[in-house]
Amino acid sequence: AAQAAQAAAANAKVISAADLAQVVREDTAKRKAADDARGALAQAQQKQQQAQAVADAAASKGAAAEAEKKAAEAASASAKQQVAVATGAAYAAEKEAQASEARSKGVAALFGRSEEQKQQAAADAAAKRKAADAAKTALAQGQQSQQQAQVQADTTAKKLTDATAQKKGADEARANAKKQLATNQGAHQAAEPAA
Repeated sequence: AAQAAQAAAANAKVISAADLAQVVREDTAKRKAADDARGALAQAQQKQQQAQAVADAAASKGAAAEAEKKAAEAASASAKQQVAVATGAAYAAEKEAQASEARSKGVAALFGRSEEQKQQAAADAAAKRKAADAAKTALAQGQQSQQQAQVQADTTAKKLTDATAQKKGADEARANAKKQLATNQGAHQAAEPAA
């Protein structure tokens, strides 16, 4: 053991106090650089996690907006179909009411009708007019439903566009955070062995 100590002493270099102080300063600087790199790495990891959370939320929002858009389009299509049916019914009822009124007036003018026949013809014409008016009301309601469904579909389409834009921005932020994380990991790995 004594011989090993003597051999180590013989191989040891004599270092001046100034050289020793320089080595300590370099070691301290390397340790600080490693600590700074570790801090930057932690920040980059946090930013990357936040960007991922934003991207996930934007993707979820986009999926919800897509589903809402499909529902609004289905409602709009249904309303359009109802308007088409109501339009046909209103047109037919109006034509029938006009024909009944014309027939009633024509027959009354050509033939002298009894009071009972006149009342029956007037009641028939009034019933057909009421049916035509009900069909017109149904048509107006159908058109209003269609307009509301179209507004909802347009609003939903805008939400989907906005959600897609947010997702794109979040994806870009996530990609930038990943790049920064990779850069900081490299700096950390380079600084760690030196320290």
